[in-house]
Amino acid sequence: MPNKNKKEKIKLKDFLKVPNILSCIRIVISIVIIALFFVNDYLWLIKWLFVIGVLTDTLDGNIARIFKQKSRLGVILEPIADTLLVGGTVLFVTFRLDLPKLFFIIYLAIFFIGFVITIFVYLIKRQWFAEKLVVSEVAIVFVYATGVFYLFDLPFKKYLALFSIGFGIAALIDLVIKLIKFKGRAKFKLEKIQHKKDFKMINAK
Repeated sequence: MPNKNKKEKIKLKDFLKVPNILSCIRIVISIVIIALFFVNDYLWLIKWLFVIGVLTDTLDGNIARIFKQKSRLGVILEPIADTLLVGGTVLFVTFRLDLPKLFFIIYLAIFFIGFVITIFVYLIKRQWFAEKLVVSEVAIVFVYATGVFYLFDLPFKKYLALFSIGFGIAALIDLVIKLIKFKGRAKFKLEKIQHKKDFKMINAK
């Protein structure tokens, strides 16, 4: 009987799965947005690239679930793509538009603290935390909405930015709580030991 706990390997064919292609497109879009940060004449292009990037984020997870195309590669690519798109857009609307720099510093602090804690847990547990968190998903939606409001100069954009910061702080707290409870490979080892004990008991009978 195959071990369900065995780590799934990344396969070449996983790159051809639609959700992973969409995540790769989002990474490319994010890099282009960051590159255009240094150019003043392409705001119109950045607006629509960002909209396309948000659409790919909406589609990749749903397609993976509906068509059962989940993969380990997708687990790795999606957070990278999300982080690049959010980071690149926040950077642009802060220094090329009128998002208050204090908001940018808060966004940066939230991301940095979450990233450092996640890496710290990985070094201890030797396993990457890849659980989907509802609060984090809501926070990303608000950050995306903030990006749209600033890029298209819509009203009440600063209030929306404040909401996104509030959800970002809540998401950071939720992440810390989940990481504290994260068992990592320790859980796997306990399950493995239990399976051995069960196997020995069956043989003994």
